[in-house]
Amino acid sequence: MNVNLSSPPKCQLLNYAFSSLGMEMSKTKKTSLSIEFKDFQTHKTDNEKYLVVFSVNHDNAKLSIHFTIHGEFRFGGGINNQNTLLAWTNGATILYGIARATVMQITAQSLCPSLLIPTLMMGDLIKEHVTSKQNVGKKRLVLKS
Repeated sequence: MNVNLSSPPKCQLLNYAFSSLGMEMSKTKKTSLSIEFKDFQTHKTDNEKYLVVFSVNHDNAKLSIHFTIHGEFRFGGGINNQNTLLAWTNGATILYGIARATVMQITAQSLCPSLLIPTLMMGDLIKEHVTSKQNVGKKRLVLKS
């Protein structure tokens, strides 16, 4: 299958950055992974641009890793109530893939074996976040049937 490179995808990553990234030798024997969705915002003047921010903490028997990653995206056609969840899910999935590779590269240079953090079903996690009672009405995210 040929890819049409002259037609950009609906969701494009424009820029990303880690605002925090750390690791230390773990003091726990349990493995855990938590994700906190910090922000989803549309741009003030450009309805096609949006920001996704989330933090991840991962502990295993050897390492504790934590990071916060920010990504700026463009969603062709603009963000509206019908496609907000899709835009957020696509953006978070792209960022998480970048974060997984970054964590693996950094840990490969540490005293512990390289660590590949688990894959996630980002769509399920975002839906759960959006529909949980404590998050209803937050972060400008509005979903309508």
